[in-house]
Amino acid sequence: MGAFGDQHAAQLQAFADQAAIAIRNARMYDEVSHHADELEGQVKQRTAELELTHQRLQAILDGTGEGILYAEDRTIQYANVAFCKLMGYDLDDIVGQNYEMLLYSAIPKDVEMKRVNSLRQAMQTNQVWRGELPIRRKDGTLFDGGLTIALIGERGSFPLRSVSVVRDISREKALQLQRSNLSLTPRTNCARRSPI
Repeated sequence: MGAFGDQHAAQLQAFADQAAIAIRNARMYDEVSHHADELEGQVKQRTAELELTHQRLQAILDGTGEGILYAEDRTIQYANVAFCKLMGYDLDDIVGQNYEMLLYSAIPKDVEMKRVNSLRQAMQTNQVWRGELPIRRKDGTLFDGGLTIALIGERGSFPLRSVSVVRDISREKALQLQRSNLSLTPRTNCARRSPI
């Protein structure tokens, strides 16, 4: 009646093996759960850091007085408040538009080819292009635009990313013209000579 045989030993061994597997699985589950909790905490922390960086960058971009435009493959992805005000558009009107059509619409065709070729040559050598262009606002008025375009990333990378800085230099150009007109005006000697 109290005999313990090989069959019982085999059953106990199988039970012990199953219990060991269950214990090992429980420990692995605890470790995985702990690791997942750590990862979730790290993701939350990193997300908060990225959100703070995004808010800072947004404040900087919206606080600058120059228009800033970001495009991928000539399609506008972002424009700051100053650009929208300068151009007379709402952000929703600009995003998704072709930036070349927006910025180059006022350039005479003969001038456009020279400027666009100069721009493309600079972009092919990863340079920053700076120049002046007439730019048309939404209401049709023109202004002299100082434009800086820089590529982001490696040359030949896809999609082609660029940042453009646009500012209205109409007053500066008008002042330059006034100065040059003043320097060209002949000066008269108003001093009187004494009759001696």
